[in-house]
Amino acid sequence: MTGRGASATLTGGMHDESEPFGLCWGQQWSWHEQQAPAAQRPPGLINGALLDLPASVGGEDVRAVLRVLLSRHQSLRTSCLPGDDGAPCQRVWPVSEERYELGGFVDAGRCDEWLRRPMDVRSGWPVRAAVVRPDAGPARLGLAVHHLAADRLGFGVLWEELRHVVDAAGRGEAPALPPAGRQPADVAAFERSPAGVAVNERAIAHWLDQDGALGEVLDWLRRTFGEPGDTMHVARVVSASGRRRLGELAEATGGSEASVAVAAVGCVLSRHLGRATFPMTMSVSNRHLPGLARSVCSVAQSGLVRVAVADPSDLAAAVPDAWSGMLAAIQHAYYSGDELSERMRAFDSGGLHVTAAPPNVNVVTAAALDPPRGRAGDEPWTSSVGQVRQRCASLFFHVRLSESHLEIELRAGAHLLPAGDGLALVADAMRLIHR
Repeated sequence: MTGRGASATLTGGMHDESEPFGLCWGQQWSWHEQQAPAAQRPPGLINGALLDLPASVGGEDVRAVLRVLLSRHQSLRTSCLPGDDGAPCQRVWPVSEERYELGGFVDAGRCDEWLRRPMDVRSGWPVRAAVVRPDAGPARLGLAVHHLAADRLGFGVLWEELRHVVDAAGRGEAPALPPAGRQPADVAAFERSPAGVAVNERAIAHWLDQDGALGEVLDWLRRTFGEPGDTMHVARVVSASGRRRLGELAEATGGSEASVAVAAVGCVLSRHLGRATFPMTMSVSNRHLPGLARSVCSVAQSGLVRVAVADPSDLAAAVPDAWSGMLAAIQHAYYSGDELSERMRAFDSGGLHVTAAPPNVNVVTAAALDPPRGRAGDEPWTSSVGQVRQRCASLFFHVRLSESHLEIELRAGAHLLPAGDGLALVADAMRLIHR
């Protein structure tokens, strides 16, 4: 996003906490997913993790630690519910209200299950914490945060702060933290300003430029496969040599490792869908925007990536177009998703999240990957495929990079692809990288 008005406004003053306000654009996806029955909500709607506690940190210390985070981040102490006009709005509560749950467990497994159970974001706060004190071993602090309050990267910022505050508490010191990023109320205020409206119009115009191609892909998915069911195939390939090869291809093509991975997915989809040019979506953090680098609130959104593939077997030739498509997605991934859906329906593409969604690809770095599981054949990678209970309306590719391994995973509704086809797609993408 390049608007000069955004720089000036996103770094503006604090919102009056006593006044309710509407959702910011990054929260819209979370709100809509929250309205689905609990069993149909995506697992990513709640982020959670467990942290070892120093022996010197007791129960009251935990409340003090949490109070530091709650005072810094308004998004952790909000309730969200429909207003008089039906549109969702949120209210920030004083830290002293403590409308969050703090549990105690001796079993980490039960604690993890408790942390991830559905949250009531209408009357409670979108955060839950627990202390695990097993019979043996160190105590642990568990934290779970609803996506309305923090997206994946926002949760990462929060987790970094939590570790710092816990370590300081263990030493009996006050934590020294950098200034917090923008709060959701301030972000929402910018989005409703003239500068925010202009940013929104430019981003939506970028999507509408691809309306014809989007409509064709979505219509193909709906026409071919119908309504999504409640089961999803998960196909996965993991390779150590692929990680090295990805870096070599990035250097040879002048692109990035992420653009090589996106090009590989584009090539296999081009062959599978029989299209030379098609749109995909990718998650954009939006944290390159002023004031959002250390913001905990949910600001990530979908960006639109257009990939042209002249020859599905020529990965290197597809990298430049994938790279430029990713840059366009980053530039135009800050907009009102609700307004975009209405505009797309007006253009007869059926909306983005009705019965189908464009193919999606995300490339993320990971400190470590799960140990390769499944079978290893003649290829230099390990493959596996399974099935889980989860509604899935499109093809979701996840590319994860650790220091030692490359993983390509495809999550696809069982109504969309047979398990063998899903495994063939990720294996073909890995094969292109190894070639």
